[in-house]
Amino acid sequence: MGSPDPNLPFADPEREASARLFALAPAMLQSLKGVVRSEQSIPVGMRAVRAFIREPAFADAGRILEVLTPLSPQGAAVSDLAEYLSIDRSRVAAALALLDTYGAVDIDDVGEGHAVRLAKGLTL
Repeated sequence: MGSPDPNLPFADPEREASARLFALAPAMLQSLKGVVRSEQSIPVGMRAVRAFIREPAFADAGRILEVLTPLSPQGAAVSDLAEYLSIDRSRVAAALALLDTYGAVDIDDVGEGHAVRLAKGLTL
C-alpha cells in the first residue's frame, strides 16, 4: 500500500484505506447517478425488451415459441408442451404467463386442460 498519506491522521493502514474509500464515496455516488439516468433515458420499447430477456422464464418462453411457430394457427396442449420440451409444468406455466403478458400467445380452456397458440397476427 506504500507509505501512509501525511494528509490522513491514521498510522494504521486499514484505517487509512477505509478513510480513502470514504473520501471516494461522493464521486462513486455521482457515477451511479449517471448510470440511473442512462437507464431511464433508454427508449420505452428497449426497456421492455431488456425486461423481457431478464425474466427467469425467458429461455423456456423462447423454446415454446419455437415449438408453437410451425403449429400455428392450431397450437398445442399445455401438457404436451411440458412433455415435448422435457420440462415440468410449472416452468411451462411461468413461460406461458410471460408470453401472455406480452400478448404473444392465446391460452384457451379445452376440455380438462389448456391449449395454447400464437396470438392472432403474431408472425415469427
